[in-house]
Amino acid sequence: MIFRKGGRLRKRDSFNYQNNPVEVVNSYCYLGVSFHNTGKFRKTAVEFKNKGMSAVGQVLAILYKFKIISLSNSKFIFRALAESCTLYCVSVWGHGNEDEIEKIQTGFYKRLYFLTTRTP
Repeated sequence: MIFRKGGRLRKRDSFNYQNNPVEVVNSYCYLGVSFHNTGKFRKTAVEFKNKGMSAVGQVLAILYKFKIISLSNSKFIFRALAESCTLYCVSVWGHGNEDEIEKIQTGFYKRLYFLTTRTP
């Protein structure tokens, strides 16, 4: 992927690799991680937060279906499913996006204990 600050691409701004033209794009997904032309990973962090919240819903469905009330078992299942899904390649996109990561855990515990979203 070619990173550039933006603006219009001039006709003479063409990029080649082994005599093949390289397409200029705004984002590129490599191994499940989205890279954007800004060089920042805020959109990627939001994508992983959404995947994590989806996994939290699945974790809660498992806990309710099998009537798991033990906190240690609930944490274990949360870590195995939701945390692993959320933190995939976090070393690449996580720096500066800790607030998005934190929303997964707080959302899980609020939903687990039937707390409102406004509960601190």
